[in-house]
Amino acid sequence: MLSNQSSRETNSKELAKRTDLHLKRKLWHMATGLIALVVTFILNFSKEEAAIASFCIGLMGLLFEGLRLKVPAVNKFFIAFAGPVLRERERNHISGFTFYCFGVSACFFLYSWDIAILSILFLIFADPIASLIGIKYGKTKIFFGKSLEGSSACFLVCCLIGALYGAPKPEISLGGFVILTGVSGTLSELFAFIDDNLMIPIISGFFLSQMTPVLINLS
Repeated sequence: MLSNQSSRETNSKELAKRTDLHLKRKLWHMATGLIALVVTFILNFSKEEAAIASFCIGLMGLLFEGLRLKVPAVNKFFIAFAGPVLRERERNHISGFTFYCFGVSACFFLYSWDIAILSILFLIFADPIASLIGIKYGKTKIFFGKSLEGSSACFLVCCLIGALYGAPKPEISLGGFVILTGVSGTLSELFAFIDDNLMIPIISGFFLSQMTPVLINLS
């Protein structure tokens, strides 16, 4: 009886939908990712240490997700606490935070330091900005419900990140590298499946790691 009442109360709290602007979630997305990167640099983590730390945080998040999805009282507390940054789908499914941690961890495991950092920066900034522009101004639909306007914003943000970060090797043309970062980030945002937080850093890191040697050969 009490369990059913808790479940009804949990379900009564309205959460944002994917089509909502949801500015609080986007700010949380950028702030937590940026803070995590700053902490990584302050603690002088190696690539392997950063990968293990983010994986362990993701694993703890996954265990908690399993608990709160099984226990209505825990889920009620979680939604009351984290509701402002949750989406409706996450009421009864794993939240994006866990995928976020695993995506970051995979980048550090799979790619070089520079490519991992760039891919994570795409996730931190380009993903929420592309979503914001797509929801507010997106008119021209292209792939998987994504809009030309949102993808264009993603491309520009990724190019800006690439320009500010700089080419990882001196023999790489900065102009070519900036275009590569824009294309890699945009393709990852377009074709991300399962969850954007997991797939954007992995896919963009893959394109960067495969195409950066090509730029070196062309230089």
